[in-house]
Amino acid sequence: MQGLKSKAADAAAFLRQKAGQPPETILLTGTGLGDVSQALEVSAAFPYSEIPHFPAATAPGHAGRLLVGDIRGCRVAILQGRFHLYEGYSPAHVTFPIRVAQ
Repeated sequence: MQGLKSKAADAAAFLRQKAGQPPETILLTGTGLGDVSQALEVSAAFPYSEIPHFPAATAPGHAGRLLVGDIRGCRVAILQGRFHLYEGYSPAHVTFPIRVAQ
């Protein structure tokens, strides 16, 4: 079985290949913060389902996608939706996007 570090590396490689220049800043949004993406000049968008090994965002109001683009000249990635222990996800799943960003 593939380890967590290897899965995170797969997801990061996919995003590097598809999104181009890496972001300087990453925002992980949840309920109430998804609208911050309106300030983003989007250059790439990925539903979580397209990113290798990414869990699905199931909380209401969580879009479940990763956006990449610019805000006032700063390269930014916005993760629209988080994962929660109360949804049945493990701590490894909840922290997976941070491991990918790392």
